[in-house]
Amino acid sequence: MSSIATSTISQENKSAPDYLFYEKTMPDVTNADSPIKLLGGTQGAIEVVIEVGATGVTLANGKVLTFTLKYDTSAAGSFTNGIVLYTKTASGDSTIAAGTELARFAIPRGIGPYFKLNVATDDTNETGTFIAYPAYVAR
Repeated sequence: MSSIATSTISQENKSAPDYLFYEKTMPDVTNADSPIKLLGGTQGAIEVVIEVGATGVTLANGKVLTFTLKYDTSAAGSFTNGIVLYTKTASGDSTIAAGTELARFAIPRGIGPYFKLNVATDDTNETGTFIAYPAYVAR
């Protein structure tokens, strides 16, 4: 009798259209917004997860990397409200390893329901990629 190969499945369901960013290359001395996602109004909780992608992220000494979750009541809104989910100021040249989870944030009730993620850096030579996605948490 032959054996069947088995492995574990992810704790989180992820599909390509659900990603806020997927293997996004770090922006140079600027910022970038993800597409707008409707994440409110679920029967459970939604967490926004940010991870370093397949290529580790490098920052030069004193440079800053920030991820901010912006929200509004309308998809056509101004998205001026935001919550900083992750910020790092490099102390010496700094590398964050591929696959490292940078942030996991449960969206509180009463904000949104439309969201987009902003990534910003003041580094001109940073390298690396990151991914960000919503993760549903059943209640």
